Amino acid sequence: MKNRPNQTIGPITIDKITFDVEELEIYGTYRLQHTAITTELLAGLRYINHELGIDQTIQTPQPVLTSQSISASFGDDWTAPFFGVRLIDNISDTNWFYTTRFDIDFDNDSSSDRYSFDGYEHGVLLGVAYSF
Repeated sequence: MKNRPNQTIGPITIDKITFDVEELEIYGTYRLQHTAITTELLAGLRYINHELGIDQTIQTPQPVLTSQSISASFGDDWTAPFFGVRLIDNISDTNWFYTTRFDIDFDNDSSSDRYSFDGYEHGVLLGVAYSF
């Protein structure tokens, strides 16, 4: 099934689903080698905030057609340490470079019955760096 607004499944119409993720991290690195590809160990703290919202309408056909809107929201926030490796490589013989990094997956071990997260994330990371 494609993810579309106002998707109807039996008597339930899913009006809107939102999933917001906020992450903030601070970390330090330790350079192991500085050759063609620089290898660094990294360690830091990551703050994560997840918010999931669901708006739905339930229609009851009997005895009289009625409609009821229901909204629910779930979420959690946590701070966790992380460790990983960062690789840095220059692009040709220029001052431009790219980095890639790998760190561990995460499980928030939520004691709440309402929200649990066990997974990993990947994608583009943009940030600001200061080297001294």
